[in-house]
Amino acid sequence: MTESSQPFRPARSLTHPLWIGALLVLLINDHLLKGSSLPSLLTGKLSDFAGPIVAAVLLAVALRVRSQRGWRLAHLATAAGFATINLVPSAARWVEHVSAQVPFPWIITVDPTDLIGLIVLPLSMVGLGGVNMRETSAVQAWRRWTRRVSVPVAAIACMATSTREPIGQGPQNFPNEPGAVAIGNDTDEARLIRVRSLNETVEIDCGAVLANPSHALSRELFGAAETWLLEARRALPLPSADGDCSVYLIETEEMPATLLAWDAQDFSEGSLPTTTQVTDRRIARIIWAGDTWLNLDHEAAAYLRTPEYATGACEIAPTTTGVDWSGAPSGVREISEIASAPNGCHEVRFTQGPDLVLCIPGDFPYAVGESISVLTSTIYDGRNTADSIALASDTTALEVVRGSVLPAGTSGAVALESCPLQHDECGNSVRAARIGIGESGEVFGSAGETVVLPNGTELHLIRVQQMPARDLECAPSADALDYLEYFTIQNITETP
Repeated sequence: MTESSQPFRPARSLTHPLWIGALLVLLINDHLLKGSSLPSLLTGKLSDFAGPIVAAVLLAVALRVRSQRGWRLAHLATAAGFATINLVPSAARWVEHVSAQVPFPWIITVDPTDLIGLIVLPLSMVGLGGVNMRETSAVQAWRRWTRRVSVPVAAIACMATSTREPIGQGPQNFPNEPGAVAIGNDTDEARLIRVRSLNETVEIDCGAVLANPSHALSRELFGAAETWLLEARRALPLPSADGDCSVYLIETEEMPATLLAWDAQDFSEGSLPTTTQVTDRRIARIIWAGDTWLNLDHEAAAYLRTPEYATGACEIAPTTTGVDWSGAPSGVREISEIASAPNGCHEVRFTQGPDLVLCIPGDFPYAVGESISVLTSTIYDGRNTADSIALASDTTALEVVRGSVLPAGTSGAVALESCPLQHDECGNSVRAARIGIGESGEVFGSAGETVVLPNGTELHLIRVQQMPARDLECAPSADALDYLEYFTIQNITETP
C-alpha cells in the first residue's frame, strides 16, 4: 500500500511532534507555570494555543473518524465549543455543572480574548491531517505505545486546564450574569455545593414563610439537587422564582442545610457579579464560622431547623382524625341499618342503592327507618372551594365539609401566633388557627370545639389550621392558606 492510498487514521497524529509538543505545553503550563511568578497573561494564553490542538485530535480519535471530512468537522466542533464557553457565561456554567459530577471538574473563566487560540486549528487540520507514517513494525509499536499513554494523559490535561486565579489578585474576566442573589465562595478552596429549589407542585405564602423560613419549610418540599463546583472567590447567581419571593436550599459537606429566602422587592432580578472580590449585598458568602464548619453569611439566609413539638391547643390533629365519606349517589333513600365503629365511622345501609360510610366524631344523627336525602358536591364561596356531603331528613340537616370554605356565620381564620409551626408527614408547614364566630369576630372557635352559630346551628370544628407552605400533590387543600374540616347539625323547623 502506498503512502497516498493508506486509510485515514487520526490516531497517527498522536505521534506527531506538533501534537506531542502541544500536549507537553499544556501539561507544563497548567501544572507548573500557572500560579508561578510568570505573568498570568502569558500562562493563560499558552493553554489557549495548546489546548485546541490537543482537544481536536482527541475528539477525532474518540469519534473514530475515517475521512478528511470527519477530521475537519472534529476541528470545527472543537472551535465551536471553545468559542461558546468563552462567549456565553450560561454555557460555561452548564459545563461546570456537568463536570462537577466527574472526578475532574472544570473551572471555566469566561474570557473572549481566549478565542485568539483558535488560530492554531488550521495548522492542526492541515499539518496533522496529512500524517501517514510508513507502517513498519517499529512504527506500529511506537504508535500503539504513544496512543495508550498520550490519550489518557491528554484527556486529564484537558480536564485540568481550567484557569484558577491566584487568591489576592483582583477580579479578572469574570462577567456578570443574570440573577437576584448569588452564592459566593469566600473560602480559600473550591467547594462542592448542592442547590435545591422548591418542587413545582409546592405553593407558599410568602409573608408567612419569610417571617420564619427555618420552621416554615422542610426538606421534603424541595426537589432534586443541582451540584456545582464553586471555585474560591467565585459566585453562582440564582434566578428569582415566579411570584413575590424566592427560596433555595443550599448544602455543602461542612455547612448545615441553609435556606436562602428573599422578597422580590428586596432583591430584584438583575446583573450579578460572578466573583466575590467585589462589595455587593446581593452575594451570600460561604465563610468560615468556626474551626470545623462553614456558614452562609447573608441577610436572606437561615438554617433549616426541625419544628418544635406542639401540645395543647397548638397540637395539630393527626391524619387519622378528621372527616371522611365514601362516594354515594345523590337522592332520597331509606335507612335500613346503621353500624357505628369506635373510630367514629358509621356504615349506613339503605333499602336501595349502595351503602354510605361517613366518618365524623360523635353520634350519627339519624335512625333506622328514616328517609334522608344525600348530596355530595363541591362548594365555592367566590374564592375557594371545599368538598361537601349534605344529609337531610324532615327534622335534621347535617353537612360535612373539608377544604378552604368557611362555615356560614363565621368571619375568617386567624393563626394562633403563640403556636409553633409544625410539619405533617408530607413536609407541609402547619400551624393551628381559630375562626371568628358571628359578625363581631369577638368569639372564636378552635379545633375540637363545638360552638353555636347565630342561627342556632351547631358547628363542630374538627380541624382549623393554616398551611403557609404545602405540596399540592400531598396537601389536603390546594386553594388557600386556610384548611378546615368541620360539620354542622341544624334542627329543621317546619314553617306553618
